Amino acid sequence: MPPKLTPKERAAAKKAERAQFEEIARRMEQERLIKEALQIVRKELEEKLAYEADQRWLEAERERLAAEADSIIPYYKRQEETREKIEAAATAKKEWELFMDTSGLPQAAKEATLNTYLENGYQSLDLDYNEVLKSLVNIYKVCST
Repeated sequence: MPPKLTPKERAAAKKAERAQFEEIARRMEQERLIKEALQIVRKELEEKLAYEADQRWLEAERERLAAEADSIIPYYKRQEETREKIEAAATAKKEWELFMDTSGLPQAAKEATLNTYLENGYQSLDLDYNEVLKSLVNIYKVCST
C-alpha cells in the first residue's frame, strides 16, 4: 500500500492532477480548433475548385456553341438563298400567268383595275337578264381568284 500523504501533499497532488487535466483539456480544445480551421479551409478549397471547374466547363461550352453557330451560319445562308430563289421563281411564274391571262377579267390583286372593271360593268349594265348573270359570274370569278 502506498504511504499516506499529508494534507499538503494531497492538495499538491490534486493541484498537479487538476493542472494535468486542464493541460489535456487545453490541448484537446486546440486540436478541435485546428480541426475546425482545417475543415473550413478544406471546404473553401473544394468550393474554389468546384467553381473553377464550373468556369472551365462554361468557357468550353461557350466555345463549343460559338463554333457550332459558326458552322451552321453557311447552312442557314444557303437555305435562305434557296428560299428566296424559289419565292422569286414562284412570283415570276404568277406574274407571267397573270400577264398571259386572256379572259378579259381584271386581276383581283390590283385594286385599281378591279375598281375600273366594276365601274365599267355598272355603267354598261343593261337590263338583259342573261347579261346580268354573265357579269355576276365574271365578278365572282375575279373575286374568287
